[in-house]
Amino acid sequence: MSPDAAAQYAVAAALTAVGRGGRYVAEGNGPVDFDCSGLTSYAWRQAGVSLVDYSYTQRAQTQDIPRSMVQPGDLVFWFGGSEHHVAIVTAVQGSQITIAEAANPEAGIRTRPLGGSWDEAYLTGFGRVIRA
Repeated sequence: MSPDAAAQYAVAAALTAVGRGGRYVAEGNGPVDFDCSGLTSYAWRQAGVSLVDYSYTQRAQTQDIPRSMVQPGDLVFWFGGSEHHVAIVTAVQGSQITIAEAANPEAGIRTRPLGGSWDEAYLTGFGRVIRA
């Protein structure tokens, strides 16, 4: 599978998972209930790429990229130094980035536009998944 095809497949898997209406569950790895890294790991696993199920280790499995280079399939990280949250980019339209995330028990598993005060305060950066 080509790199672009793999990213497209991971995005499709993440959006399908969001559409199942599951819950945020700590240590959730799908296919219905997820935590944040469980969702991104699940999505990439469907594309044939193995990611470890922890945000900080997933950060180590990516190449840092600037916001201007973000593409669907890339990962977004929050709480730098010891990343505690991760999501997958599902769409990029101009400067607007849309993500799929297993947010928390209250917000659940969802898609949303990236931006706002919370993201500005805690966003660490973006990573492109390194494929072996």
